[in-house]
Amino acid sequence: MPSPTDVAAAPLLGYCTNVHPGSDLVTTREQLEQHATEVRRLLGWEQMGVGLWLSRRTADELLADSKGVPGLAEWLAARGLLPYTLNGFPYGDFHQRVVKHQVYLPTWAEPERLEYTRDLAHLLKDLLRYSGSATRGTISTLPLGWVDAPGRGEDGRGEDGRGGEDQWLSRVVDNLQRLAIELEQIESATGLHLEVCLEPEPGCLLGSMPPMLRFFRDHLLTGSAATRQRHLRYLSICYDICHAGVMHESAADNIREMRRDGIRIGKVQVSSALEIDFDILSESQRATAWQRLQEFSEPRYLHQTMVYESGQPPRYFEDLPLALAHPAVTQRGCWTVHFHVPISESHAGELGTTQAAIGEFIQEVHAQQWWPTHWEVETYAWNVLPPELQTPCLADGIAKELRTLEQWLSQRNET
Repeated sequence: MPSPTDVAAAPLLGYCTNVHPGSDLVTTREQLEQHATEVRRLLGWEQMGVGLWLSRRTADELLADSKGVPGLAEWLAARGLLPYTLNGFPYGDFHQRVVKHQVYLPTWAEPERLEYTRDLAHLLKDLLRYSGSATRGTISTLPLGWVDAPGRGEDGRGEDGRGGEDQWLSRVVDNLQRLAIELEQIESATGLHLEVCLEPEPGCLLGSMPPMLRFFRDHLLTGSAATRQRHLRYLSICYDICHAGVMHESAADNIREMRRDGIRIGKVQVSSALEIDFDILSESQRATAWQRLQEFSEPRYLHQTMVYESGQPPRYFEDLPLALAHPAVTQRGCWTVHFHVPISESHAGELGTTQAAIGEFIQEVHAQQWWPTHWEVETYAWNVLPPELQTPCLADGIAKELRTLEQWLSQRNET
């Protein structure tokens, strides 16, 4: 399989199935049957990638049944669905009434996260082997944990100053090192190259690309040459364009810095955030946009918010309701909100989106001749959008997103 540094590598496209409820195997298959097969039919593709989300419970069910993985692989193949990547970020039920901070647990300092990710690797290995259509697979995972993750001590410090944080981080690094060794053993035994891709997200310990790259440099790209090469081969980045858009990151700078150290993009999650620049709106437009923004303040997921004002340091709020309630930023500055909105739309009603960041990213990987091969649309928030922005048929909306992404990539490849 071509590496992300190869030019003109044919990208695998699909969508992340964490948009569908499914904390057990039966529900997961029901949702795929209802939605994923219809998306593929609407697109007219012979085969379509699916980024499977397999919860801890679903993974356990598959592992407990000797016919579980072969049966699932056969079932997917019969429907033209290729499980090329897994979303290993949510561990539990991603569609319970309130998710919020729970999605960041367990952290990478805890053995449960290592065991879960290891199990996902073995499940993906077997799914790929039974499908026989790919030699590389990816698994996205959380960027270590939320900034005040349990076990790090208050404000990231233990009773001995930084001792608590240092010990916590040591467990994180040890778990990732053990995982890389196991992935190397899988490739040696099967020829399948699996990568676990750390995904920067605002509010987490690795909330943007600069701290992510520092973590690689300081903790994963040290030691012997063999150790460094192992980590570079089996641990990579999941580049979520929505998250980068929220943080106003430069795709050009990020890609250049990654290339400098040989850190690869294992997969791209193609997504858009909300963006509202109140300073360029008229008074009546600001009032309308402010009212519309209230409708995105929903209780299930965290919607980290950044407010950028000229001449001021950016203000960060860990959830949209906190930003809306803060009088100092009311209807001021440019807001970017971690709320995944359909990538095919440049606006969400009266509000803008960071859709342009997707085009900028595609332009940069083309300009720098550094194409990732796994691309995954990840609009998991379809079901919590304001009602008037939802689509009567979810498959129609997802198919439109995939068709849009396919066109963007094709246009860039033709230039």
